[in-house]
Amino acid sequence: MKNMKFDLNQKNRKEVLERVIDKLECFYNNTQNFSVTPSIDVQEIKEFVNNQDLQSGGNYNAAIDHVTTGLEKYSVHTSHPKYFGLFNPRSNYAGIISDLISAYYNPQLAAWSHAPFAAEVEAKVVKEFATKFGYSSLDSDGVFATGGNEANQTAVLCALNNKYPNYARYGLFGVTKRPIIFCSEEAHHSVHKAAKTAGLGYECVISIPVDNKLKLETTLLEKEIQAVIASGQDPLMVIGTAGTTGAGTIDDLVRISKISKMYDIWFHVDAAYGGAAILSNKIKKKIKGIELSNSITFDAHKWMSIPMGASIFLTSNPYILAQTFSISTEYMPKDADGFETVDPFSHSIQWSRRFILKYPF
Repeated sequence: MKNMKFDLNQKNRKEVLERVIDKLECFYNNTQNFSVTPSIDVQEIKEFVNNQDLQSGGNYNAAIDHVTTGLEKYSVHTSHPKYFGLFNPRSNYAGIISDLISAYYNPQLAAWSHAPFAAEVEAKVVKEFATKFGYSSLDSDGVFATGGNEANQTAVLCALNNKYPNYARYGLFGVTKRPIIFCSEEAHHSVHKAAKTAGLGYECVISIPVDNKLKLETTLLEKEIQAVIASGQDPLMVIGTAGTTGAGTIDDLVRISKISKMYDIWFHVDAAYGGAAILSNKIKKKIKGIELSNSITFDAHKWMSIPMGASIFLTSNPYILAQTFSISTEYMPKDADGFETVDPFSHSIQWSRRFILKYPF
């Protein structure tokens, strides 16, 4: 069917939905029959993609078949029962349906007044997780992010704005001492990427050796902090990890908290992988000390089996996100149109964005 209109009529939409649902259900019910990993032939994959003509378009059934076949044939199937990556579990069905609903209504989460229900749902979930992690429901804040990388970058920017009150105006030109970030040798490299993109440069990240259990060696951490101060540099933040990528190790968060407080350093916990332990009465003691942090990265799309792109940044400082990201323009509503609410764009790196939450039902 060439020269289709941008929007299909109701009959066509129903036909498309039925075809898509049939394809998806077939995959969902028979995932175990596919290969866990694809055969990699770069030329073959490029040719398969280029077979779809973007200029003239084509039959929408053929387009659906092309996309689903491509995903089935040329993807690592993280939902396969023999896939043991664990960082990307099979999406639960509630999350899948929530993504479909979100796509249909397409709320735009920049201004609160444009999507009040979606904004308040996210705010409620953020508060729920903040209290789960041990933060005060009154003195805490947070925001959804696309992934742990964005959440960790948010942490670095919050630490900078907390340390240097004029950072939002002058940036690094207003900083007289070089800021230094401390983390474990086993920490995720999004820490280095955050330092790089924040303008600090990854040379400002000091990786602390680990002990025989692969935990950050806190004695060496304190020595490095003292050495940095003695050299005339400025300790900015310490990042503890709750669930390292390589071995799932959890640093001594209680001890790191005490050291951070002693030297007045922002303490961030990258719990992107292991944070969901807080939901289990049996194992939440493993991340004891996370409640003492200034901020947390948590990926709901890992242990909670939610579709990708549902990370959360949490902080025990209720003002720092606004201090870091708030800005005013003539074309945006002012202070959520005068209501006692928060415009999401004023608390996030992102501006226009989708409704990230996979709402439970």
